[in-house]
Amino acid sequence: MRAILAVALLVASAAALSQPPSPTPSKTRQEQKTEAGKPAKDPKATQDESKHSPLSVTIDSPVTVQRSEQDRHTEARDSEHKASNERWLIIWTAVLACITLLLAGITAVLARYTYKLWYDTSKASERQSGEMRESLAIAERNTKTAEDSIALARKEFISTHRPRLIVRRVSVDTVRGTGIPDVLKVEFVVANIGDTKAKIIEMSTRIWFPESSQNLPAVPPYGEGTYPGLSFESGASGPMTHIDSAEILARFQSQIELAAFAAVDGGSDSGPAFLFIGYIVYEDELKRERRTAFCRIYNFATQRFDPIPHPDYEYQD
Repeated sequence: MRAILAVALLVASAAALSQPPSPTPSKTRQEQKTEAGKPAKDPKATQDESKHSPLSVTIDSPVTVQRSEQDRHTEARDSEHKASNERWLIIWTAVLACITLLLAGITAVLARYTYKLWYDTSKASERQSGEMRESLAIAERNTKTAEDSIALARKEFISTHRPRLIVRRVSVDTVRGTGIPDVLKVEFVVANIGDTKAKIIEMSTRIWFPESSQNLPAVPPYGEGTYPGLSFESGASGPMTHIDSAEILARFQSQIELAAFAAVDGGSDSGPAFLFIGYIVYEDELKRERRTAFCRIYNFATQRFDPIPHPDYEYQD
């Protein structure tokens, strides 16, 4: 803004110097009086007079001489005044130019410091960005380390606090059919007595009537496996059901009658054993598989299932 004002003043001064000086007031008055005192002459007549008039000598009066001296003094004062004004105009123009140069220098200094401030700010911003990225990287590494530590601690906890599935409360019942034969049903409960979550990935159940002379084979004759995909939290349990055929129901009922006749005669023979066998394959939260097998024999006297303590038939991995 200051630079613009200085340039405007400089342009105005140059315009004033370029105009011709105006006549002084005394000179203007003298010219007006001279023109008013003389009548207008015809140029042609003036030429004739100069040719034919005799030589004459004009003697100025003392008043005319005094007025001429006064006019010369006035003109001298006016010239001196004009020269003084021109000198002051040059001086002030020079002062204005110096001020303009000073303002330009100050503007250049301000521009330099502004650039330096911008440069320093840019470098500081880049440095802060780098430090921020480094801090984020350190935080990310710390977070990953913490997550790895938590995962390792979780693995160790699951390893030392595994899930454990067992079979409880096995019972037998009859399913009444509507328009179809009745069938045999065995109900049981699967419970997680461990400390962590378990997911069942495969399960098999079977009702088995081995012959009285048949021993338990080395490989249990399990039935076809199913894949329920059930999960049990620590301490949770859930009911399960095994549905068999009408033929198995008829055989079971005949053995009940046989056991009743034996009890009347004072015996305990109920015929072949009535077994409920199976296995449960489950995994913990680390995807490690574990297995529970069960083998229960039905006691016709107590009408309950009792476990057979055989390591190949009743166990928990």
